[in-house]
Amino acid sequence: MSEPLNRYVTLPRWELPTDVLVAVLAVAWQQSRGGAAAEIQFKVEQQAAIDVSLKDSVRVRLRMSTMPTERGATITFRLQRLGAQRLVRTLEEAGYLPEQVEIFERAVVGKGGLTTLAGTVGSGKSVTLAILMALIHRMRPAIKGVSFEDPVEIESEWMHQRTIARDLHADDDREFRAATAALFRSAVDVFMLGEVRDADAGRVVRAVLESGHSVYTTTHARSALGVFSKYCMPQIGIPIETLATPGMLRLNVYQSLLLRNCPHCSLPPEAHADNLDGQGRGRLATTLGHIEELFGVARQGLRFRNPMGCDHCRRLGLQELNGYAGRTVVAEMVEPDETMCQLILKNDMVGLLRYWRGLSDGDIGSTNLVGKTAMEVGMLKASQGLIDPREIERDFDAFDTLAQRQRIEKQLAARMHAARNSVFGTKLGLTGGPA
Repeated sequence: MSEPLNRYVTLPRWELPTDVLVAVLAVAWQQSRGGAAAEIQFKVEQQAAIDVSLKDSVRVRLRMSTMPTERGATITFRLQRLGAQRLVRTLEEAGYLPEQVEIFERAVVGKGGLTTLAGTVGSGKSVTLAILMALIHRMRPAIKGVSFEDPVEIESEWMHQRTIARDLHADDDREFRAATAALFRSAVDVFMLGEVRDADAGRVVRAVLESGHSVYTTTHARSALGVFSKYCMPQIGIPIETLATPGMLRLNVYQSLLLRNCPHCSLPPEAHADNLDGQGRGRLATTLGHIEELFGVARQGLRFRNPMGCDHCRRLGLQELNGYAGRTVVAEMVEPDETMCQLILKNDMVGLLRYWRGLSDGDIGSTNLVGKTAMEVGMLKASQGLIDPREIERDFDAFDTLAQRQRIEKQLAARMHAARNSVFGTKLGLTGGPA
């Protein structure tokens, strides 16, 4: 499978009896590193990494994680392609739009400030971060970069990379703190931290930022604006005064990976409807109406995945991939200005959202992406036939939900408008009553 589906599917040809699978996992654990125990255990949380060399000098890493549940343990493997063999090398290849690439280029030129890539697990944050490190080296070759990662996932030709394993059950991270102390003696210009997920990471980010250096990192959040709330949480502990200081936060990015339609066999709405029953055609008509009403996107430009696939996208035994041609990034990008810093200082996240959204030109098809969400960028790509609209619903919100919210907002706005007219009309004598 050259591209992950990013969705759970059952592949019958790879099914194994439970006892055989347990034995395979036990052998795999013996080849791993970073595990806290000598043997795999299914009643406690564990994590480890297994590096595998394949043909043609391709190297991959399996990041293994176990979690006990009432019905037994769930075992998760994340497959990462290592080194120079990684598939995506540029922001454009990842799916970033030209206007977004310009924002990244503008951000990496300056000195100082924090750039954060946010997203859910498997959204490609680490790959984008590695691409940014290569971009920095091309644009600013005479600088020194240091990274702390758990573990080093993608090798860099110019970064001084260090793996610092952080155990799930450790009470303290002495190795991490010792490395942080040495960091300031290393004359670093650019610091890359694999992920901000706890107070120790928050402290090092704050210290490096306040010393005037550039920091690049990732975190788990559901939006670019959500990064501010994440960093203020007690679990991270970056003071809101630090976040609100102009220049401290250079760029927040939220990215998601959506499956791309195969350009050779994707279906226009009419052809897609032919494959549906009466109920399915009714749902499709409702969806198309929502898209036109909510986003102003004409249905003629939309394309839907062809489940039958074609010679370009079919894979033997993997019919779940029929109709797909890899994945593409959809992203929202926030460059904080002084007004945003004031709202952050007040901890007014609702006002922050309204202000940022108010910067949008409201045109899904325009190249001005300021104030536009990742979902709206996804709809831009859907309007070009690149993404099946249903993939956007699966990753963000159902169009029915958005339409319901819009109806409620319109009703509230109408009531408030009527109430204002009633009050002002009575006071001014415009209703025919006493002035």
